[in-house]
Amino acid sequence: MNSPGDNDDKDAPAPPTHCPSCRSRDLITSAKSIDKNTYWRCVACGEVWNLGRRQSNRSQNFPTYGSGFRRQP
Repeated sequence: MNSPGDNDDKDAPAPPTHCPSCRSRDLITSAKSIDKNTYWRCVACGEVWNLGRRQSNRSQNFPTYGSGFRRQP
């Protein structure tokens, strides 16, 4: 397994610095090369995520207020 610091590819995104759920810094991955689709696991809480899906889901799950929403009279 690789640790967040084991990134040899110069074009790969920076690995996560902490777990999005519990903020632990104890992260691992089984990927041979790190890219935006690499899945990460938090050793502390067991959360599994990948940076690419997490960023794209964030914009879909949370509406932007101020446009598209009208108050019903």
